[in-house]
Amino acid sequence: MTSWEEREAIYGTYTGQIQEASVYKDFGLTVPVRNYAAIYYDEVAAHTLYKIFKECNKKTKECIPNINNNEAQFEEGSVIIKAASASATPEQWPVLKGAAIWKIYRKPFDINGTIKSKEPKVMNTRVTIFDIIVKDSIAAPKTGWVFTTLVYDKDAKGETAWEKMVPLGAIWGNDPNINSTRYPSKKLNQTYINSNAPKFAKVTLGYGKRLSGPFDIAVKYDVKVDDKIVKKLRSSSCLSCHGTSSYVPYDSNMITFFYPVKKITEDGTWNMHIPGSKQWNQWFQNRWGDKPQSKQKDVIALDYSTFLEQALMNFAAGYSHDNNLNNEEYFKKWRKYKREALRH
Repeated sequence: MTSWEEREAIYGTYTGQIQEASVYKDFGLTVPVRNYAAIYYDEVAAHTLYKIFKECNKKTKECIPNINNNEAQFEEGSVIIKAASASATPEQWPVLKGAAIWKIYRKPFDINGTIKSKEPKVMNTRVTIFDIIVKDSIAAPKTGWVFTTLVYDKDAKGETAWEKMVPLGAIWGNDPNINSTRYPSKKLNQTYINSNAPKFAKVTLGYGKRLSGPFDIAVKYDVKVDDKIVKKLRSSSCLSCHGTSSYVPYDSNMITFFYPVKKITEDGTWNMHIPGSKQWNQWFQNRWGDKPQSKQKDVIALDYSTFLEQALMNFAAGYSHDNNLNNEEYFKKWRKYKREALRH
């Protein structure tokens, strides 16, 4: 895949985000941690992928995606699962004691990303989360989707590591009518958080404690708000992030960024919209999956699928490269997107 590290050879996982040890300093993490995620589709959800990529050239084996007639809208009852493991050992992060092991074949990394000069190797990772995402317009009449997260709890009852995966919570809407900046203690109506979930998993809950899992990077550090540096800002949620998913055919630009960011400066500082403002709240609306957040011409909503968004942008980058379409400028934009996406 153009500009991405592709799936690895054992579990077919993708490389995920890297978090500093300080994020979980109260829970014993001593090294930066990276997650490795595998994504699974049931037959109903997979049929959507078939509709998008079914038109293939038999000679070149090239499949041109088609999303102009709602092909990107998942069918009712679709189930998508993301399972993710952590690179840290139980000695480096005690919350992982007893967790199931996935052997991952990857190059080593540091806080800046993959060390490309190093050779890949097989390493043990610990399964930490399961996201279970269901297209259910009855349970979620405003968005169409219910996102749930299970997390590993070493202290939970159960004989196996899989029995110790417990609910962190569920979200089926962004609670657009609750301004969590003005009313931080107001109870959310469209998020449920399990009070008995392990405490480490609640460190990364999103804006106003909306659901976000340990590897979702809903909390941003050292960002700028109204010209002042904010050390820690809850900036996202499962639905606010996935709700940005959209695409303009053959365009590798990200139409709407994951977070309510005004600008990312050359030194990497994120200038955020003011929390609770009209601009900020655009990320915390309830929209059906065929309604894009952006008003840009020709933009198509991708039904809350950030994975599909990245796949289509990757196709666009590859298409540009293969057809010599403004490659230099095209890939400058693509590399910039890639760097910021991996921060997410």
